[in-house]
Amino acid sequence: MSMNHKQLLQQAIDYAKLNKSFNKYNVVMNAENVCVFGLGTYFKEAFAQKNMKSRYHVNLLCDNNPERWGTCIEGIPCVKPDELTQYSNLVVIIMLGNPSPVCEQLSGMGIRWVTHTDLSIDEELGFSKDEDEIATKEDVMLSTMDLFADEESKRIYANALANRIALGMACPWTELYSQGEYFEQKFMKLTNQEVFVDCGAYDGDTVLRFAEVVKDYEHIYAFELDKKNYDKMIKNTEGLNKISYYNKGVFDENTDITYSLGDGANEPMDGISIMKNSGKQQVAQVAKLDDKLGNKKITFVKMDIEGSEVKALKGMKQIIETQSPKLAICVYHKTSDFWEVPMLIKQYHPEYQLYLRHHFVNNCWGTVCYAVV
Repeated sequence: MSMNHKQLLQQAIDYAKLNKSFNKYNVVMNAENVCVFGLGTYFKEAFAQKNMKSRYHVNLLCDNNPERWGTCIEGIPCVKPDELTQYSNLVVIIMLGNPSPVCEQLSGMGIRWVTHTDLSIDEELGFSKDEDEIATKEDVMLSTMDLFADEESKRIYANALANRIALGMACPWTELYSQGEYFEQKFMKLTNQEVFVDCGAYDGDTVLRFAEVVKDYEHIYAFELDKKNYDKMIKNTEGLNKISYYNKGVFDENTDITYSLGDGANEPMDGISIMKNSGKQQVAQVAKLDDKLGNKKITFVKMDIEGSEVKALKGMKQIIETQSPKLAICVYHKTSDFWEVPMLIKQYHPEYQLYLRHHFVNNCWGTVCYAVV
């Protein structure tokens, strides 16, 4: 009999407790040898910028390009992939836009690996580095699976969370991928009466997609924290009507906050976030949706707000309880959001049906919790 989803997750939790892999920073810092694999554009843009040599005590480099073998960068030697098996207590950080082929290559060699994207998210926003913390969350991590309405959601929950806290135990991200992010899921019945709230509207990309899918909607409320992105959104969506713009973030209170623009390296992880302290700091306003839109009709809320989703949900408790809007809430920024977001939605409105889908092919970005009544 094949392992069921809960057994897989239990196995991942046990592995994580033993190896402290619930935060991949622990895995790297506890390794004797740390290798960066992939010396292309991504490496050139981020390795030095992020001070990875000293940050992760990198002492090896590797690449599948034979022209790289035997060279040195910042005094670190580049070795052939076959030579990696000679090093004890080794972990490889993969720095490639599409890491999947190298993930398979290293797994076939029995070598531990983490992607740089997953490592960055864990270090900045992920689960606690404290080994005692995971033990206190074990029961809730397992029981949250039962909140989802279909088997596919449970499969994605178990495998995506296992990928987040363990190494090489679950399905690759490619096998969890679903098309139709936010607006084109079978369980999301969209009508021409939709009033859409886009939290984290960025440059207007999801506003435009919503308008393309729904076409004859009632209204759109678009919230974007960063002024530069906000200005791009205004320009990119100038052909739309029935839209209200807010240069604000969404949160559990009405206040001013400090947020980070990242450290300047060309990597999507280092985007805008109020959850980070690194990089250039800016000040912006955030608002409770209950206060801002509580007296408006709301039928659909999407959130992709860099780890602030739980706080923003708390700031729209009244809207959830009284209007039952469809919800599409990103949970990939913080490991704890995998259980905290579904639990909070069910606490506010037990009649919601919950679904989980993963919308990014190569890594942990794009896991979304959907809620419909």
